[in-house]
Amino acid sequence: MNLLRVNNLYFGYRKGEEVLKNISFEVTDGITCILGPNGCGKTTLMKILATLLKYGKGQIIFNDLDYANPSQLMEIRKLIGYLPQRFEAYSQLTAKEFLYLTINLKCDKKFLDKTKMETMINEIIEVTGLGDYACKKIKTYSGGIKQRLGIAQALIGESRLIIVDEPTASIDVQQRKAFKDLINSIKKERCILISTHLLEDVEVICDN
Repeated sequence: MNLLRVNNLYFGYRKGEEVLKNISFEVTDGITCILGPNGCGKTTLMKILATLLKYGKGQIIFNDLDYANPSQLMEIRKLIGYLPQRFEAYSQLTAKEFLYLTINLKCDKKFLDKTKMETMINEIIEVTGLGDYACKKIKTYSGGIKQRLGIAQALIGESRLIIVDEPTASIDVQQRKAFKDLINSIKKERCILISTHLLEDVEVICDN
């Protein structure tokens, strides 16, 4: 079982102006939602958990690895998959090409064997339902298909903590259902943390 622990977390973009104040929670395997209005600090928290922002005070531990320990930070990053609110990919690439690029940027050399890379990408394409789009250019994708590619890149490597920021804000009702089915299909043995301002997302997607 995976475990994310956040204890007494504080963060501010400017000295004396704290965006996050004394935040504490625990997340285990399954889908957990952070619900709150726009501007309340959800994206800031997600960026901190994705190691894109350094927090001020507090403690973050994932699977006994401490975010504050520089020697453990690279190991933590190998275990994280991140889908930002505004996911962008090189539009001239195909999904396969983009996933190959992601592997080269993220993974240890043990994954940089051509056969292993091909196997990993094919498995992720199958799980995320991208088979019909794998060799099509990303610029031809709808919002829902691009969202699937965002999940696919988050699964690259040994991801055990999947961080997803406002995933359904810009997709339609049918695409939301497809996202729900996809996210439920990948939650086994993973912590999936989703931020949203939409109550219906919590009602239909989340376990916690």
